[in-house]
Amino acid sequence: MMKKETLKEVGIIGGLVGSQVTYAGNSEVLSHVLSLGVDPLLVAIFCTFVSFLLISPLAFLLEREVWPRSLSFKLKTKLVLVALVGVTLFQWLFFEGMKHTSASMATAMPNLAPAFIFVIAWATGMEKVKLSCMYSRVKMGGTVLCVMGALIMSLMHSSTATSSSLKALPIVPEDVALDKEKILGCLCLFLSICCLSSSLVLQASILVEFPAPVSMFSVVTLIGGFTTVALQYVVKGSMDMGSASVIGLKNLVGYAVLGGLVSGGGLSFNAWVIKRKGPVVVSLFSPIATVVCVVFSAFSMDDSFNSGSFAGMALMFGGLYFVLWAKGKEECGEGDEVKEDEEENLLRREFDLEKPLLR
Repeated sequence: MMKKETLKEVGIIGGLVGSQVTYAGNSEVLSHVLSLGVDPLLVAIFCTFVSFLLISPLAFLLEREVWPRSLSFKLKTKLVLVALVGVTLFQWLFFEGMKHTSASMATAMPNLAPAFIFVIAWATGMEKVKLSCMYSRVKMGGTVLCVMGALIMSLMHSSTATSSSLKALPIVPEDVALDKEKILGCLCLFLSICCLSSSLVLQASILVEFPAPVSMFSVVTLIGGFTTVALQYVVKGSMDMGSASVIGLKNLVGYAVLGGLVSGGGLSFNAWVIKRKGPVVVSLFSPIATVVCVVFSAFSMDDSFNSGSFAGMALMFGGLYFVLWAKGKEECGEGDEVKEDEEENLLRREFDLEKPLLR
């Protein structure tokens, strides 16, 4: 039994790492597509509907027996909110931010999610935090280290690339240090992570009443596809397909299938893990995508890591280890407390002073 549980834990961790590596590769491809001039909302619409088409059969085969017979108004409202915030607004802001920055920056920003999720989950009572408990303090400190390490690594690598590129320029404008486009991109990425964090916590509450993570994601992507189309009409005034001609409609559909497989499979797996481990553990694996993107950029651009990049990587994985260790200890502690309570109740029943000695 213990071996089976260990294998399950290893499978969950391996799946989270694998999904982040795949996500990093998809981010590099997406950054290239957006840099060619394809409309971010158009990419979001194609990817969302393709995700629905790919995930729905899987949801029907695996989870149709656990589907609730009826959906309450509260649950329907939560599903619409997750679709609007976690699918439509998140993808639009994230793609816009990536378009104005880079894949490395776009994968670095989600490392802020653990801090946001930790606060939201704490405020809503989904994450237990006791300042008097050593494990809670380690968990908080590890989350901060994880976020700081990923940001330092990305910023140090970006500063190295920026300085080398500036030296190559014969004339550097005075306003190059304050790039308004990158500031706008970073702001979009920041807002997208706020949307993502809120939707992840909301997903955890939905799974209590709707215990089918793949089916939930399927419903959310369908609703999100229509809300993204509505946003396209609000922002652009029409369903503009002109930007697709840059790479061709067939290539856009091909990327949408790739993006749908990556996002659909990754988010469905994350929803399954959220149901078992909570939203904080899932978000703590997001720094791995940053590492992959920075390493890929270093090799593709003939750039190398500096000591700051390695220090950031060490901080990030150190924080990840501390949080996972603290959560594991907390779960063991909760099990011990329950066992002690059961033993105490048993003793009270056996040695009740009011119970007659002779029966």
